Amino acid sequence: MFLKCKRGNAIIDSIFFIVVMVIFGLVVLIGYQLFGDLNTDIQANSDLSNTSKQSSADLYARYPSFFDGLFLFLMILLWGFVLVASFMIDSHPIFFVFAIILLVFVLLIGGSLSNFWDEISGDDGFSTEANSFPITDWILSNIIIVVLIVGFSVIIALYGKSRIG
Repeated sequence: MFLKCKRGNAIIDSIFFIVVMVIFGLVVLIGYQLFGDLNTDIQANSDLSNTSKQSSADLYARYPSFFDGLFLFLMILLWGFVLVASFMIDSHPIFFVFAIILLVFVLLIGGSLSNFWDEISGDDGFSTEANSFPITDWILSNIIIVVLIVGFSVIIALYGKSRIG
């Protein structure tokens, strides 16, 4: 995706996939906590109208489901882009073995980021908010499985197309 015509596309794109998903999950989680604090202040403010308070409460109530669905949509969209980018690159099948070996290192990175997510989402300050995002929490807690699926599908797209053409 980033580096066209490179043999390491499967690995670079898989790392890009992991990093974007974890950063997006953290931004959504922190944003929800900040919005919760802001909503509490809005509800406590006697100068604001009931309409403003109701609008803020409605937005706060819809935040988790919207961003949880957006997270899943982003994951599927990135996966599709990575597959298309991999399919467009011409590579020799000999690099398949190296891609499998490098995928192990990507899985180690994914495991570290999954542990990082588990520590953040299990923290007392974020545990309540993290439970509001079940799809995001499951994907980031099981990122190794997700990366394994994405990585192998990218490798198949990258090296399996020589059989087609």
